[in-house]
Amino acid sequence: MKKPAQFWVKINMVLMKSDPYDVLGAIVLSRATLRKMHQNLFWAVAYNVVAFPVAAGVFYPFTISPEVAAISMSGSSALVAVNALLLKRTRLEGVVRRSPNAPLPQGLREATA
Repeated sequence: MKKPAQFWVKINMVLMKSDPYDVLGAIVLSRATLRKMHQNLFWAVAYNVVAFPVAAGVFYPFTISPEVAAISMSGSSALVAVNALLLKRTRLEGVVRRSPNAPLPQGLREATA
């Protein structure tokens, strides 16, 4: 009889609070970060695939001035930066965000008193 394959994953994670749901939030955040990295890589590669041949004069009648090339390069960098900033909109499962003035839950009130 065959034994099922066992995979052991070692995870080093430091929790800032005693809430195990923060692990779920960390997993969601890491997946969202990887997704943003792939998106940014796509935008950078797409820009370079289009811009380098045009700047090198491969499409001779269609050339761009250095000023336009610099503006488009800045626009590409800005697009990547704005896309990375959109990571702040990620909803983290299990992680509850409270305002600083909000009252603590019942269990935490008793633990801090």
